[in-house]
Amino acid sequence: MSLPRKISQKLGTDALPGAFRNGEMSLAEALRESGYFLRRQYGSILLVAFGCALVALLVVAQMEKRYKSTLLLMVEQPARSPIETEIAQGALRDSFVEGQIYILESNALLREVIRRTDLLADPDYQRQPPSLVRRAIGGVKSLLGLNRPPVADDGPTVDPAEAYAVRVLRKALEVDREGETDVISISVTANGPRKAARIADAVGAAFVDNRERTQLEKANRVSGWLDQRALELQAQLTAAENAVAAYKIENNLMSGTTGVTLSEQQLVELNAELIRTRAELAERRAAYSRAQELIDTGGDIQTLPRVQDSDIVATLRADLIALTRREADLAGRNPNDPRLPTIRDERAVVERQIAEEVGRILDVIANEVRVLEAREQLVAEALRDAGGQSGIDSRSSVELRELERRAAAYQELYQRYLSNTGLADETVSFLASGVEIVDNASVPLDAVFPPTKLIVLFGLIFGAGLGTVAGLIREAMLPGFMTAGEVTRRLGQPVLASVPVLPDDRAPIDQVLEEPVSMFSEAVRSLRHGLTHDFDGDTAPVVMLTSSGPGEGKTSLAASIAASASQAELFVLLVDADMRRGGLTRMFGMAGRTGLSELLGPDAPKTSGTIDNRILNLDFLPTGLRVASPTDLIASPAMRTWLDDMRQIYDLIVIDGPPVANMADATALAELSDAVGFVIKWNDTPTEVAEEALRRLDPEKLRGVALNAVDLRRVASYGERYEQYVLDSMDGDGANRATQPA
Repeated sequence: MSLPRKISQKLGTDALPGAFRNGEMSLAEALRESGYFLRRQYGSILLVAFGCALVALLVVAQMEKRYKSTLLLMVEQPARSPIETEIAQGALRDSFVEGQIYILESNALLREVIRRTDLLADPDYQRQPPSLVRRAIGGVKSLLGLNRPPVADDGPTVDPAEAYAVRVLRKALEVDREGETDVISISVTANGPRKAARIADAVGAAFVDNRERTQLEKANRVSGWLDQRALELQAQLTAAENAVAAYKIENNLMSGTTGVTLSEQQLVELNAELIRTRAELAERRAAYSRAQELIDTGGDIQTLPRVQDSDIVATLRADLIALTRREADLAGRNPNDPRLPTIRDERAVVERQIAEEVGRILDVIANEVRVLEAREQLVAEALRDAGGQSGIDSRSSVELRELERRAAAYQELYQRYLSNTGLADETVSFLASGVEIVDNASVPLDAVFPPTKLIVLFGLIFGAGLGTVAGLIREAMLPGFMTAGEVTRRLGQPVLASVPVLPDDRAPIDQVLEEPVSMFSEAVRSLRHGLTHDFDGDTAPVVMLTSSGPGEGKTSLAASIAASASQAELFVLLVDADMRRGGLTRMFGMAGRTGLSELLGPDAPKTSGTIDNRILNLDFLPTGLRVASPTDLIASPAMRTWLDDMRQIYDLIVIDGPPVANMADATALAELSDAVGFVIKWNDTPTEVAEEALRRLDPEKLRGVALNAVDLRRVASYGERYEQYVLDSMDGDGANRATQPA
């Protein structure tokens, strides 16, 4: 029989699903049987469960602890143009944040972190020598020629130690976006809490520095190009203005009226132009001199009118005031606020931009001074050479207007580039402040690996399961029947009595005679009534007890039934018909005495062969001398005739029959009996043997099964409540409490 089938039998049915379908056992009954099983095995299950939990705890104690530290930083998408102030939303913002995550996981950034934290000196980030198994596998591959040849690479050489450290760091690094926000969490797992926090902070600092450096380089490239272009336009503007002035002087065209020659009015205009030029030159020189004086004396250069009139300077000063207020507010609430360093960096950038813009304004004033000086020189030379010049023809006027338009165009383009150059420098403030550390990495107090509680809980659950399986296997390996219900389910026979086990020093027949109200006596009485209750004739019923094999206890039960009947004032004949073993004969010390074999033989004596034993109203017939063929003797007509004679004399005939085994003795004797009781030893008689023995008996004569030598306390754990009830009414030695003195 397979082990799963045995397990299902011990739980209460041959196959639980099939039993459910056939209505043999309801779900409630199956759960109840399972509950009984757990109650029986809870000790061993708990022992195995706690043992496995202890092993799991020991394993956890040997495992290296890992700690996780997390840093939170917020990234803001920079303006896509110098004058754009709105932050991109939707898919553009999402793609930007996802892109920053890729940057955080890039090899370049991780190498920077390794250099900052000196992880190459950490043993955890160093490649360990290959194990013996890996070296053996490599040797086999080399012998078989399976190793791949090195691939030629003309690219930059990568340090193997640094590359390995990068791979280890990438495994320890977790970068995730917090929901739909612009906040990114950077988590680092390490074998030490301080190491985890140190590496997490290093990753955040490396990212911030990389972001600022990249954005500043981009802004500086744009600003540098604009500055260079502005200088080129300034030179072109100066050349265009000089060309206009030279053309006017060359062609004596100091008036814009076409076809008018140089006259006194024109000389006045030329003088007026010289005066205006000198006035503007004096104003520019004064402004430039004032600026130089402020620079030399350390005064506030921003008090100059040209500086105060600059829109760019006004915008930058407003940004500086806002940053100063924010810094003061945060410092007043928490001097260690992690956002203060970022705000101070932004303020420094704005102050530098203001200084650069003021310097650019001074450069413009200086350029204007030089231009006015050149114009003054040209106008003065024109006045000296003005005599004798004639008017200007129409063609010269057209060319003059063309030169003037070109000069005006250069002037407008130059002013626009000056403005864009300032805005480009201002953009640096937006690019440099795009990253803000929301929460620095803290030193973790608890390890994230190994998960001690989870592993111990798993060990406890695994141990409970293992203990349950072990209990199922242990019960499945029990050789015999444990409960009356199991007997009924497996054999299809009613259990007439569950006879409790007696101490080794206590004889069953003495228990019946000396303690008639004990549990054992009650069980024997139940067995007797179960075998004889339906006989109401004038002749004595013949009751035989048999079993599947020797050692089942049928002999003791036969003697006990006879003693119980004698106590009920019945005239009883006890017959030892087991002519091969003679158990009752040896019990009563009747070996060698005349018995059943002589009564049934050809030389049978005239006497009945019974003897008067010490037990009241009980006659006993031993087996007699051994014969060659007990089966033929039992199946003979003489046996039937003799039993018919005894029916007329006694009130009850109890026969201790031979085991069924592989012999026909019990089968033949069962045909002569009125009722047959089949004895099964509790937790001993194999189920297959009992099934085979019952198939050989006449079902019409078979009244039921006697479950012998039962441990009632263990049976109570299987849910046999009747036995537990009777057991609770008894003292520890089996005596009825009702008979004890108060």
